Amino acid sequence: QWKGHEVLAEKDTPIQRITLVKTGSIFSAYSNGKISFSWPDREGAENEVHWAMLLHKNPRRVLVTSGACGGVLAEILKYKPVEDITYMEPDPLALPLFSEFLDPADAAALNSDKVEVINEDIRMHIKNARNLEYDVVIIRQDEPSSAQSNRVYTVEFFNEMSRIMRHNGILALSLPGTENYFSRASAEMNKSVHSSLKSVFGSVGVIPGQPVVYLASNSRIPDTLGGFMSARLKNEYSMNKPGNIFIVPKLMDFRLDAERIISFMSVMEKY
Repeated sequence: QWKGHEVLAEKDTPIQRITLVKTGSIFSAYSNGKISFSWPDREGAENEVHWAMLLHKNPRRVLVTSGACGGVLAEILKYKPVEDITYMEPDPLALPLFSEFLDPADAAALNSDKVEVINEDIRMHIKNARNLEYDVVIIRQDEPSSAQSNRVYTVEFFNEMSRIMRHNGILALSLPGTENYFSRASAEMNKSVHSSLKSVFGSVGVIPGQPVVYLASNSRIPDTLGGFMSARLKNEYSMNKPGNIFIVPKLMDFRLDAERIISFMSVMEKY
């Protein structure tokens, strides 16, 4: 399986078998032989973080489920209002295994006083949570293709998430997608997750592309009002100045174009 890759570390833990490999300049972490995430991945991190962080006017408390090595924590810390980030990593042996190979920005983010690492399954954590009120929740899990990953894309899970979010809190998650083509499997996966979100949250916005970004909240998110939403996010961008490479004002008009969103939804609804 690892032909063409440099195996840097392997470890059996009570949760999984972790393998860390390097291909060129890219590090990839595998769980039980299946890829979990790779780094550096600046484009992926910006997509997962900035839509929700820009949409929320005052994101002080943030919850992130997995993937610190991909740059997500560093991107969140660009926002001055952020006071604390809860980072969920169910396997306590994972981060120590990766630590010497981390990008310096990721290592610094993990050591920030604003970041608390909790080694617990996300579903157990939120079921037992009391008096938690997050402004932004970023779901970073494998796409719903296995029993394990499906656990975080259900109505039950989203209900639990809604319970620990402020009324104007925003939940963000990303799924694989393309600009011009939807396979049946991809369309059905996106439709299922979108339906589950709609059954729990009062408002669900969709940003087509690669990846497809979903934003859910119990306060109103403009879904097909592309121009309005783009103008609002560009204004927040100018105020926060996150210094992005990929999620930048000139891209927002395209990604949030109302016709693109309507077209995406119509294709998805065919399945």
